[in-house]
Amino acid sequence: MSNPIFYPGRLAGVAFTGSEAADASYPLTNLSTYDPDDKWQSNTTAANQTLNIDLGSAKTVDFVAFENHNFDAIADLSIKLQYDSADNPAFSSPADAYTMSGHGNGRLIAAVSSVSKRYWRIMFASTGALSAKPYLGNLFIGEKFAPAYTFVFPYSAKNERFTTARARSISGKLRTAYSFGGILTWKIRFDMMDNTWLAAWLKFHQAVKGAACPFYYTDQDGATWYVALSNDSNDAESIRYQLNSGSDLTMESFNVDQNPL
Repeated sequence: MSNPIFYPGRLAGVAFTGSEAADASYPLTNLSTYDPDDKWQSNTTAANQTLNIDLGSAKTVDFVAFENHNFDAIADLSIKLQYDSADNPAFSSPADAYTMSGHGNGRLIAAVSSVSKRYWRIMFASTGALSAKPYLGNLFIGEKFAPAYTFVFPYSAKNERFTTARARSISGKLRTAYSFGGILTWKIRFDMMDNTWLAAWLKFHQAVKGAACPFYYTDQDGATWYVALSNDSNDAESIRYQLNSGSDLTMESFNVDQNPL
């Protein structure tokens, strides 16, 4: 059983701009909704266009997550996540953090060498016009929460929860209705954790603002899900000196009947 990993988005305060205009039906603001079905799309196939990311201030980044994109479908293209070494928004000294290759057009989470910078971009490098207008749903770059230890038993994973309306007819028969399928749920618990774990957990919880912001979760089997915390409160407890418990950490899937990465 592997240790779980949590990948928060930290989209509050992030500004997205493009070197080319966006399609009016798929604006840049769609990248701030946390919904991968709300996509941004460029309005042009111009070569060497960029999607620019201003984090608002220098922040530690050690992963990148893409979802709902067509990057691999665009021929003769090198797609790179870059930061500016001088933290210059004009990108006077671009440095490659990650080069995307052969990962399909669905969801991708990749590690990058940890660096703290404010200005980032995706470079669509090509010698000529792109074969299609690039589009993208979710884009997270940030610092993962990777506990050094896994959670304890008992735990529950991928249980379904349904939202059902129940009523009785005039004859007394039970009538039920539901609007959508099952929501997957998780309940895990970290126990006897040191202060390093506690500091990282508090930082993660602040990043996702409790239940407000969905995030990517890689479970003990290595499958990755798009989920959110089920409640806003942080229930970590100190058991004794430098020993802490995370209490019950409950999560639910963002999508109905979600499949993992």
